[in-house]
Amino acid sequence: AVYLIKSPYTSLEYSANKLKELTIPAYIESGLNIIISILLVNKFGLIGIAIGTLVAMSFRAIFEVIFSKRILHNRNVLGFFKKVIVFSIGCIINLFLCKVIISDCKVDLFDWLIHGIVYSIIIILCNMLISIIFYKREVKNVVNNILKK
Repeated sequence: AVYLIKSPYTSLEYSANKLKELTIPAYIESGLNIIISILLVNKFGLIGIAIGTLVAMSFRAIFEVIFSKRILHNRNVLGFFKKVIVFSIGCIINLFLCKVIISDCKVDLFDWLIHGIVYSIIIILCNMLISIIFYKREVKNVVNNILKK
């Protein structure tokens, strides 16, 4: 998820030919990843490596979001962080709703498919509701653009 969040910012900075400015943060990201992963792998195994990767990628994502302000001068950096917080809370709500509505899962292909469909419906509806409540203007723009085509 963090990779997908930072991907547009990375593309923006590469297309703006800012590779030189991104070299040191890339080295810091890889260093953080290696150091944290080594420190945590003995205690947590692969989860420790995942934590190291998450921390390093989060550092780089935050750097790139802040750095994007140099390219897009009217960019609202605080708006990005607000969206991350709002949709992170939404993910927690989604997990809770899915756990409450469907408590157990059999290891059966048909049940797995049904659970996947129900989970998808819950998550789509919850995220749509969050988007409508917090980002009415953006939702309206998306709907208008879809209707124009």
